[in-house]
Amino acid sequence: MITSLTLNMQKRISFLWKKAFVRDVFTLQVGSVFRFGIGFLKSVIFARLLGLEGFGMYAVALSFTGTFKIFTGFGQEQALLSYLAEEYGKKNTQGMQALIKYFCLVTLFAGVLLCSLALLSPLLTSVLYPESAKMVMAMAVLGFLGFVVSLPHPLVIALLQIVRDVRMMTILENTNLLLQLILSVCFVLLGWGPLGVFLGLFFSNLIMTIVYGLLFFRLRHRYRLPGIRESLWSTVSIRSYVQQGLWIAMDKNIVNVFPQALLFLLSVSAAPSVVGVAQLALKVANLPTGLFFAHVVRMANTVLPTLKNKGVSFLRKQCFLLIRHALCFHWLLVFGGIITLPFIVPIAYGQEFTGVIMPMLWILLIRLLQPFNVANSALMRIFRKVHVSTIWNVARIPLELGLFLFFLQNFSPITSFVVAIFLHQIGAFALNWYVYRSLLGIRFYML
Repeated sequence: MITSLTLNMQKRISFLWKKAFVRDVFTLQVGSVFRFGIGFLKSVIFARLLGLEGFGMYAVALSFTGTFKIFTGFGQEQALLSYLAEEYGKKNTQGMQALIKYFCLVTLFAGVLLCSLALLSPLLTSVLYPESAKMVMAMAVLGFLGFVVSLPHPLVIALLQIVRDVRMMTILENTNLLLQLILSVCFVLLGWGPLGVFLGLFFSNLIMTIVYGLLFFRLRHRYRLPGIRESLWSTVSIRSYVQQGLWIAMDKNIVNVFPQALLFLLSVSAAPSVVGVAQLALKVANLPTGLFFAHVVRMANTVLPTLKNKGVSFLRKQCFLLIRHALCFHWLLVFGGIITLPFIVPIAYGQEFTGVIMPMLWILLIRLLQPFNVANSALMRIFRKVHVSTIWNVARIPLELGLFLFFLQNFSPITSFVVAIFLHQIGAFALNWYVYRSLLGIRFYML
């Protein structure tokens, strides 16, 4: 009987492995484990080297640059990945040229804005952080410049994903993270303190930009993809992509601004050490969830658009399976994190970071609702309903941020932070009723 079960399991694994989507998800999962391992190691090393106050200063600068960077995103990365996959599947050269042209022009504009923010950093930091303006300003300038040199990366990453060279994409993304860690540690050990982390970010992104540039020319010749020059001279209109990209940007940016805005508001109203605890709690809580959820969403954004031509019924079935399996694996990882992470945090980070444990556990429990959103982004783009989620998020997130400010006046900063995250997750979950009922006809009792 055991032999029969083993053979059946082997056949099932062999059947699943023949599916390109399963292989790609597995590759991303392996890369995700390595990436989160680097991320965890990085946070441990920085916490140990910088201490609670130094790590808090790093968190303050990170929340400042991260919040302002959101407003320089115009959806070009997400639109490129979704629509380029669709045009590549149809072998539409003109469509691919239009998308590359759109990405290059919008990215150039984003770079100009980021450079402007770097120039304005001395003024902004002197107003927001008068007691530590000099240090935060230096980190902010390097952070914004680091973002600028990384702007071309998504083009090559998208090309690797649509030609299904997920292995190379995963290797390069993790190489960048490892290089950033090594360089940052070197600069910190040389006495640069929190500023050394941003120096490592800048130089690692600069090196990887050169690597991605060389890889672009190789991909172009190997897969007969349009070049940048011919794409820029293309007469095909990019207006529709600009419009969709802006809707995507509004939707994605308003969502992303929430956790960043929480940390930003916290940084201007609480001590740096409190900001460090909040950011670390959020980061550690995202370790088990990020191991699986983020990459399934990423593959869904690439693969689901290619299934559109097979009909809504087929798409509904694939989404049904995706949600069900996402729930199973995601919950397994979350409960594993709840059991193990409270013991790991004080050992890894030190006793001065034990305040991270309780908010981390609450955030993990809140994250149990995430898998219901796994296909939302892809479905909204497929059915051209991005504006619906955008309107919903524009309506709810300012309210959530306002409630957070109210909580800060009446409760402790960490308690306010956790409650705000809970309200945000409930708001995201509520959108599922529209996505699954109106677009696909799925009912939650079917899961």
